Amino acid sequence: MQRIGRALAALGVPVAACVGIAQPEPAVGVEIKAGPRDVDPDDPTSCATWYPEVERWVQAWRPTHVLVNAPFSRVSHSHAEPVYALLRRQGCRIGAVHLDLDRGVVEGLAEAYAATGDWKQAAAAGEHRLAEMATTVGATIFGEIGSPLFFDCDFVVSCSSWSDRFVDPLGRVPRIVLHPPMGDALAGSPTERMAPVDFGFVNPRPHKGGRSLAEIIRRAPASWRFRGLEGGHGSAFLRFLQDIKGAESRVDLIRRVGDMRGFYDGIGALLMASLYEGYGMVAVEAMIRGTPVIARDYPAIREAVGDGAAIVRFDATAADWLSAMAEIRENPGPWQQAAASRVAELAEREVAEIQGFRSFLSEI
Repeated sequence: MQRIGRALAALGVPVAACVGIAQPEPAVGVEIKAGPRDVDPDDPTSCATWYPEVERWVQAWRPTHVLVNAPFSRVSHSHAEPVYALLRRQGCRIGAVHLDLDRGVVEGLAEAYAATGDWKQAAAAGEHRLAEMATTVGATIFGEIGSPLFFDCDFVVSCSSWSDRFVDPLGRVPRIVLHPPMGDALAGSPTERMAPVDFGFVNPRPHKGGRSLAEIIRRAPASWRFRGLEGGHGSAFLRFLQDIKGAESRVDLIRRVGDMRGFYDGIGALLMASLYEGYGMVAVEAMIRGTPVIARDYPAIREAVGDGAAIVRFDATAADWLSAMAEIRENPGPWQQAAASRVAELAEREVAEIQGFRSFLSEI
């Protein structure tokens, strides 16, 4: 969201943000209203203490359009309804940011892929299933499939065409795809450097491919070294440590880093083994730093990496992964060049999408 705000501001669009943290990072061109304290978005009571601040901000700034970011655009956070209600009272056009697909939708698509071996056929089957559901249950489908239209918003901004494809089976509102902008946060030299390792990964939770990563590590040559970053989810290593038992010495597990540039620069290649994603920003960040990427074949990830990453099948075995890894470890140069080419393509796409988004908002 911060990158979107900065990109719009660079086009001359007045942008302000109201955030539920006490010390937000500044964003050039964006007027940020910080909260009096950090808000726990998962705690309805904590959120309720913040909503009056949001209302005062809306009354003072009087925005015409408001984008509500995740997790407050997720059905699991239905306690955010007061925010939508106050925005309606103020006459704002409400947009909901749509990131990940609901678990049930993801599982249905995975089952269709398992039956066909083809994501296009799986997507068509998924759309057909949602259309049948919508015919039967009407607007209540939004709650059942975890769509942000559960909140009766005016438009939806999706982070990928894949996520957007399954968000509104009733065709209820205008929608636009705006892939997360790259920004410039990863430019320049890192403030801290890390010792080089062969491969790295981020947030090895089960749905991020944690079990696949663990098997890969256990079966990898003893000389290979790995580094894992826990990311923003404090429990990511709990199951993973059990899964790599006996191979712990091959892996450098770190909870946090102050500078992601040092993390990406310190790994020979990034492993992106996620079973599903809303997009694939971690892969994009690695490519920005010139780090080769090996990614699972999932449509939203493909939207991020294009031809800039080595792709393994969605149902790839550990042996398949290890084969791709050995090739890149031996000869990373072509994949470094592929990453650089993809970043250039993404930069062009980003310019066009931000300009398109500005036009989209002017018509809502």
